[in-house]
Amino acid sequence: MPTAEIIDPYADLRANRRQIISICIPVVSVAVVIGTIVWASWKNYEVAHTGTVALSKQLMESEQRYVAQKVTDYLAPASSSGMLAHDMLDSTSKQDNVTNFKLFTRSILRLSQQVDSFYLANQDGQLWIVSRDGENFKEIEILPNSEETKANYAKKTVTPEGQAITEVSKNNIPYTDPRKDNWYTNAVNGLFEEANSSSETVNRIHWTPPYWDAYTHHFLITASTAYADSLGHRKVFAINISLNELSDFINSLIVGKTGQAVIVDRSGKVIAGHNMIGLNNPDFDATDVFLNPVTQPVFTRALNIFRVNGAGAHIISAHKKNYIAISTGLPKTQRDWVLMLNAPENEFASFIQKTKEQSFYSSFIITLLAIFLSIALIYQGNKIRKYRKERSLNAAKEEKERTTLLKIATIPNLLDPDHDIPILTEILTGITGSSRAAIWRLLPDSKSLVCEDLFDSKQGVHAVGMELERELNQHLFQALEEGHSLSLDIGNVVDQTPGAEGLSRLAKQAGEDGTVVFYPVLNMHQAIGALTLTNPDHLAQGDLIISLISAIMSLRFSVSEARDTSHQKQVKLDLAVSGRDNTFKHLEGFLISPEKGEKDNEKVPHSGMYPDVPIMVLKLNRAYSSQHADDRDIIALVENLAKNIQEICKSLSVFALQVLGNRVVFLGDCSLVTDPLAITRLAEASLQIREKCLNILAQQNTKLSFSIGIDSSTALVSRFGEDPAVFNIWGESLATAELLADTAPGEGVIQVSDSAHQKLKDQYLFRPRGSFYQPDVGIATSYILAGRW
Repeated sequence: MPTAEIIDPYADLRANRRQIISICIPVVSVAVVIGTIVWASWKNYEVAHTGTVALSKQLMESEQRYVAQKVTDYLAPASSSGMLAHDMLDSTSKQDNVTNFKLFTRSILRLSQQVDSFYLANQDGQLWIVSRDGENFKEIEILPNSEETKANYAKKTVTPEGQAITEVSKNNIPYTDPRKDNWYTNAVNGLFEEANSSSETVNRIHWTPPYWDAYTHHFLITASTAYADSLGHRKVFAINISLNELSDFINSLIVGKTGQAVIVDRSGKVIAGHNMIGLNNPDFDATDVFLNPVTQPVFTRALNIFRVNGAGAHIISAHKKNYIAISTGLPKTQRDWVLMLNAPENEFASFIQKTKEQSFYSSFIITLLAIFLSIALIYQGNKIRKYRKERSLNAAKEEKERTTLLKIATIPNLLDPDHDIPILTEILTGITGSSRAAIWRLLPDSKSLVCEDLFDSKQGVHAVGMELERELNQHLFQALEEGHSLSLDIGNVVDQTPGAEGLSRLAKQAGEDGTVVFYPVLNMHQAIGALTLTNPDHLAQGDLIISLISAIMSLRFSVSEARDTSHQKQVKLDLAVSGRDNTFKHLEGFLISPEKGEKDNEKVPHSGMYPDVPIMVLKLNRAYSSQHADDRDIIALVENLAKNIQEICKSLSVFALQVLGNRVVFLGDCSLVTDPLAITRLAEASLQIREKCLNILAQQNTKLSFSIGIDSSTALVSRFGEDPAVFNIWGESLATAELLADTAPGEGVIQVSDSAHQKLKDQYLFRPRGSFYQPDVGIATSYILAGRW
């Protein structure tokens, strides 16, 4: 498309401004409408709520007055009978008083169902009781005898007209003195207070708390009054009001629909109400019943308010509801009793509540419609902003891709496999946000993937030479052959990724965990290598670059693979031809002794300087521990490794093999006439030893690792001591091989010197490692042995 035809829709700033205004004005208008509706609805709600609460309080106060009057009427027999008893029992004749007491109380019991029984006691401890017995009455007389703990007992069952039905009398029964009971002592003490007071208080009623009565076997509240006849004899008249009847009455009250009523004293002890429904249970303790703050929070808060502010109505919130609670005192009981009622606020003035609900619902529907319109407008605006953001991101992605493609296109020798291009892995980490990116090449035997280059973006370093064997990475090689990518969870435990144990082990050594994405590199639908990305943050943004780098590496690998592979066959043939006798005699410290034959003159080489001695050093890292148990495991593991190393070296006719601490020294040859196959045998041995050791270590939970160094240069040979003489070698070749093993960049890496590389480069695949400082030599170049051609 010509550049002139490309139109930027965001170039017109005025159009943008109009677009914003077209969205903002409707949104603001809808917000104003919603605010107005909400404000009007709230004001209507406040007015309706205030009216509802006021009307509800009035109804509750009316209900309270009604209930208070009912309670007063319920307790009225106590005060009225006390006043009547004062006149009826004023005779100086005890028998007349008792007769009048029985007639009077039977009449009250017939008329007042809430009255349970009556007591009459005098100052001599004599007690008369009248109580119900079904449709009849029981008249009990208890007269103490000369013994203070004994009394004569007489019980008579009579009809309402006073005719005797049954009579029972007993002498010397256990005596309980009524003069020690609260109802008696309170009344007598009140009589003394009245006598000493200047004010005229007649027949003051004294109330007791609920108690268990030993005579009638009921829970009672007793109202008693004391007076003295003309001879000064004190008498106490008591009327017992049944708690059962009072609680039944309070519970039967209808307060709204679900409201309740209760009578308590100022301490919160319940006198009557729902808490006393267990009165008929013999185990119920009526003297220890209090308001429960958990189950009765409304009554509890109402009582606290009454203690502070006195009687009145209040709104109390509990159980996510508003309750109207009203409380008032019952002064006639002389016990500071409080009558409290509560009911949900919404149970009163239901018509106002319904009007309020309808108004609220209408406003709510209108508000929802307005909100829906506003959301629709905002959604449309968000879609526009999202579209703009996507366009911006796509433009940034395209610009980044163009920059990356230009960078790749300007790389010199891009398709020449003899030149390294580490910038490719750096580009991969940058475009995908990965912590590590690696390029792997499939060796010709299709048994291993060797790392061409690995870049760690966190540390900013490159590494090469790591190897992934088919045996330990079956899942990876299967995906490689099928030509599809994989996403693997790589953790710090090897068995978390079955079929990719080798890759897991590399991640464990690098301290990495998370996700590894595996891409095959194909050439003519044949696997030739792979790419791996560790923990990519934005993988989708780098798909084009990943495909391009895969194509580049496919071309590079194809050129390398096209080279003549006859070197490998020739090496194997030469190794087979140059095989030597594998029968050895072991000297101390040697796994393979440096002998050439059975004759004495063909044993250890003569002392002196040798110009070209191929030497390989294998270094074991972390080969010891401070734990004895770990040491035993390591020794067993090292012994297994030594046996396998010894077998490989014997099969390849390595000249000598000696163990020095955590190092194993391999001597390829030691003669004045250079053997061109000696260095080849060491290289072949290093590859086989690396594969075998990696397989063994991958199956163990150990920190033991190894690295290998190879050099071929001058060495000094000598034999020390008498019988047995000790063969020793030192010099530049051994020092360089040890230094290469110490500085190898990773586990299982084979690092070779420049001199060894020159002798092996036509037969084996190498990667340049770089330059390093070698004591007494200076700057030297090293290479990583990756595999065979």
